[in-house]
Amino acid sequence: MKKNNNNRIELILKQITRLANLDFKARGKISEKGDEMDSVVLGLNTLGEELTSFSKELILKEKRITEITSILIQNAQLDFSKNIRISEKGDDLDAIALGINTMVEELNSVIKKLIEKDELIASIIVHAPDAVIIIDEQSIITEWNPKAESIFGWKREEAVGKYLHETIIPLQYRTAHIKGLKHYLSYGEGPVLNKPIELSALRKDNTEFDCGLTISPFILKGKKYFISFLRDISQKKKNEEKLKKLTNDLTESNIELEQFAYIASHDLQEPLRMVSSYVQMLANRFSDKLGDDGNDFINFAVDGAKRMRLLIQGLLDYSRVNTIKQYEPINTNKLVEDVLKDLMMVIKDKKVSIKVENLPDVFGNYVLISHLFQNLISNAIKFQSQRKPEILVSGKNTNGQILFSIKDNGIGIEKEYFDKIFIIFSRLHSKDKYPGTGIGLAICKKIVQKHGGKIWVESKFRKGSTFYFTLADH
Repeated sequence: MKKNNNNRIELILKQITRLANLDFKARGKISEKGDEMDSVVLGLNTLGEELTSFSKELILKEKRITEITSILIQNAQLDFSKNIRISEKGDDLDAIALGINTMVEELNSVIKKLIEKDELIASIIVHAPDAVIIIDEQSIITEWNPKAESIFGWKREEAVGKYLHETIIPLQYRTAHIKGLKHYLSYGEGPVLNKPIELSALRKDNTEFDCGLTISPFILKGKKYFISFLRDISQKKKNEEKLKKLTNDLTESNIELEQFAYIASHDLQEPLRMVSSYVQMLANRFSDKLGDDGNDFINFAVDGAKRMRLLIQGLLDYSRVNTIKQYEPINTNKLVEDVLKDLMMVIKDKKVSIKVENLPDVFGNYVLISHLFQNLISNAIKFQSQRKPEILVSGKNTNGQILFSIKDNGIGIEKEYFDKIFIIFSRLHSKDKYPGTGIGLAICKKIVQKHGGKIWVESKFRKGSTFYFTLADH
């Protein structure tokens, strides 16, 4: 019986060694008295030291097998899915073998997951689209990925072990870098941590370039490290400079065009008024002597002068939109009431039914917003069908803006012209049928855009149109 137990103990210890892949410094031996438990406890002590790696000696005394297993689980800090039980026959060595095997399987599973996670992190660093650089609290580089090699020109074996400020930080930033590092180590805070910043960086050939980066601190095994994600943004900065120059050039060009339009339209008013006046005088004094053809020619000239004056006035209004800069809170209900008073005669003449819902207040320029409502309501009156004209003006808050709508039951607009109608001098109808300059809706669009909104139309041909536009409420 003693010989069989001896063989089983040796077999279990060999199995433990194979599964745990551990090298025991001391192996349990069978005493001459056949004290098997002394040998088992000694083997478990050694195994516990190797598995936990915390340098804590497991003090296992000669107690019941269940108590030994409990201490082993506690020190290994593993959560077994199966509890170890003593068989009714008291086969203690089988219970110990089962516990050891389960513990080894759990440990191997944990180790495997840690290895997989470590490999995943390493793969992410290697294949990251940005340069990934890690330094320790002395500013010594400990990690340098392939993208860092391509951006900065330093190979990994050249960079690792060097001070960061001696490799990629330009001379003008080195003192600030060292001071910032010391400040964080002393106070645990820094103005450039965990936020995107832009500054110059240095390549191996000492050329500087624009770099965007984010720096984050972390602690590993009690030591402080800093990980940086860096990107070459030199081309982005060049594109931004080009865009800025183009924007400035365009702004200057627009200002010049607006000034030209204002001056041209303003200066043209006087000679046009003179031409119109003298032609009218000819009609008044010599109409009976000019005959039918002469009177027709004069009427054409007078009508052309009137239309030219309207075009010039529209162009002047269009050029003035960007020159007005005074903004204030506006009571939209009062504003629309004033607009309708100005349109009172045409509303009565056309027998228009206008309903205005309670409108929310807006923030903008009173003169421009008045012009906007007047143009849209006038168009709704002008482009009417044979039905009795009906117009609905409404507004509501939506996503931080006010959405207004002006709905009519007029002639409508075909879908293909929805965008065209907002282009300056664009007309869909002849001036004989629907008089106008083709500037009104272009002015409306410019006013809305100046207030940070947008304007569009929804319509069904011969059934009516609804013009929508948005304005800020503050």
